[in-house]
Amino acid sequence: MTQGGERLSRRGRLGGLRRLSGWAVALAVASACSGCGSSLPYVWVQDVVPPKAPSADAPIQAGDTITVFVQEQEGLSGDFLVGADGSYVQPTLGAVHVAGRTPDQVQRHLTERLRGILAEPLVSVAVATRRPIRIGVIGEVLQPGYFELGVDEGILSGLARAGGLNDFADEDEIFVIRRHPELQRIRVRYRELMRPEHAAARFRLLDGDTIVVE
Repeated sequence: MTQGGERLSRRGRLGGLRRLSGWAVALAVASACSGCGSSLPYVWVQDVVPPKAPSADAPIQAGDTITVFVQEQEGLSGDFLVGADGSYVQPTLGAVHVAGRTPDQVQRHLTERLRGILAEPLVSVAVATRRPIRIGVIGEVLQPGYFELGVDEGILSGLARAGGLNDFADEDEIFVIRRHPELQRIRVRYRELMRPEHAAARFRLLDGDTIVVE
């Protein structure tokens, strides 16, 4: 075989491996969506009741970033990432477990802990950013898989993470499979995602949602 032929053969093998890898990811995501196939009745996106946005006093979760402010104590203040174990490292105090507690509860806890260090500790705690959500995108997209999105992102962002629709996608057959608080199959049209005033463009994904493009 000539050198040029070897290069073409190698490219063909690599292309085949990439295609197999993409299908492996798609199958892995699809397995997480077993039992929620196209036989499930759907509802149009405009008929879905939007979930309540997390309130400021919602419990802190692992992956959140919290802001701690201790008055006149710059070294004790700052933004801190809550680790997988539900704790963050507070200067002077060390690891502080905060997951499952509200910002007010953490504020009271820190105030008590700091009383032995500061005469009159004045502490405030707030959630700066909520942890990213994790979604799946499968079907007729270029790069199916799992992706992380911000809590305020929607279907178009999810499709963009997956490389967009492929040539075989039906733009009228896009669904979101939602498992909580109840199993739902929510239908949207691609063109509606481009209209800012439409419910499809305003629709926000939740942790665990799966976008299916048919």
